[in-house]
Amino acid sequence: MFSIMSPTEGARRNLTGQSSVYFDRQITSSWDAYVEYSASFPERGGPQNVIDFGTAYKPTPHQQLDFHCSFGLSAAAPDHSIGFGYSVRFQAFRSK
Repeated sequence: MFSIMSPTEGARRNLTGQSSVYFDRQITSSWDAYVEYSASFPERGGPQNVIDFGTAYKPTPHQQLDFHCSFGLSAAAPDHSIGFGYSVRFQAFRSK
């Protein structure tokens, strides 16, 4: 994926390009894992290179538990992060 954004930082815009590559593998019918490399290149500030590893378990078709951890590969990126999540999908109506 390639993207360009222009977030406001203070009173100025900071044009930033971002590229990502994502690999996903289904381990079983309800469990998958992924690895993602992402790099951001802001107009002001240093590049931010990050690698992220994660897994998701789907106990039902409408629920998901996930875990991920990431590591910064450059001085401007966070050193590391860990995340946990739970997602549920509500469906208001069924189409026939």
